[in-house]
Amino acid sequence: MTMTSRSRFLGLTLVALACALADPAVAQAQTKAGGKPVASLTVGFVAAIDQVALPVAVEQGFFEKYGLDVKLAPAFSSGVEALNSMQAGNLQFVQVGTPVLGAMISGMDVSYVGGFMGSAVRVRMDETQAVIARQGSGIDPKNYSTFKGKKIGSTLGSTNHIYIRNLLTSKGLKPEDYTLVNTPPPDMAVAMKTGGVDAIACWDPWPVITVNTNPGSYQISRGGGYVANVGYIVAMREFAEKNPDVVERFLAARAEADLWVRKNPAGAVDVATRWVPGTSAEVAKAAIGYTQKGMDGRLSGCTVLGMDEAMQFTLEMRKLTNKFDVTKYVRPQASTNVVKKYPELFADLPPIPQDAMLPGDDMTKWNRAAAAKVCPL
Repeated sequence: MTMTSRSRFLGLTLVALACALADPAVAQAQTKAGGKPVASLTVGFVAAIDQVALPVAVEQGFFEKYGLDVKLAPAFSSGVEALNSMQAGNLQFVQVGTPVLGAMISGMDVSYVGGFMGSAVRVRMDETQAVIARQGSGIDPKNYSTFKGKKIGSTLGSTNHIYIRNLLTSKGLKPEDYTLVNTPPPDMAVAMKTGGVDAIACWDPWPVITVNTNPGSYQISRGGGYVANVGYIVAMREFAEKNPDVVERFLAARAEADLWVRKNPAGAVDVATRWVPGTSAEVAKAAIGYTQKGMDGRLSGCTVLGMDEAMQFTLEMRKLTNKFDVTKYVRPQASTNVVKKYPELFADLPPIPQDAMLPGDDMTKWNRAAAAKVCPL
């Protein structure tokens, strides 16, 4: 090869490499250690203890292990903000709760590819949800009729909204018996301190923080099976369809991080203090115990049934009567592959019942009725 040819070849190679790295979605490199392709990703999450396995995966090098270069966006105060950022092209994956269902109704073309919270063998798993009342509120934990006329801080349209609504409905109260005050989780403790609300309903760490910063406040409820607290790992559909290998690698790293948290709660406490705003070691330690119980990222018929239950609530809140098929947004193949390839990452979890197994990305083959029989609430 002549010097001119070499120069031309080198120039073309550099141009090709620059173009690859300029791709905002996935930057493909030639190789990494072990010959694995590299993907550079930016991921979003919400300020909640149950999302701590994501920063764990970064700090422990699990993403690197699976050939991924992952950067985390600063913790979002709500799922709505995180989803908006992903739709704008700033993020490739987002960990989010119920707000993703409203986004689907509004036309956002996302895919549910994995989970960060919930249960693959039950429909409802809500130990991370709690209701806290302020001192002098007059709310009696043994008499839920005392909620009548009270103001409750809740993030409207979120999982904590479903939790408090279902809890109070089960106790014989109607929505008109109390007032929900739309409150972002980080503002709940202050809202109680200033008397803006009589109680708050939320996920950890905010119930723990509220008790710690409001002397005399007390717990009314913790968990109880009132809501399918499904945590969704989502990506834009186009990204998920074009990058199935990246999705699978991402979920494998997340699964290893979940296992690490389940086995190392003290380590997870340390990580949470650095990544979840406003979280002290004392708060994180109290919250991690509840969080560990729901750290099951596997997709199954049980999680899809939970998703459908939450969707019905979302439609009701928006006063929509049309039916909505959530299965069109579910892409379980990557999750299923991870479970098969890395069974050791799930050995401490109960096995998914055969009738709750999902068929792959063709969800038209899913037997909903069969799953409903083996997925208890």
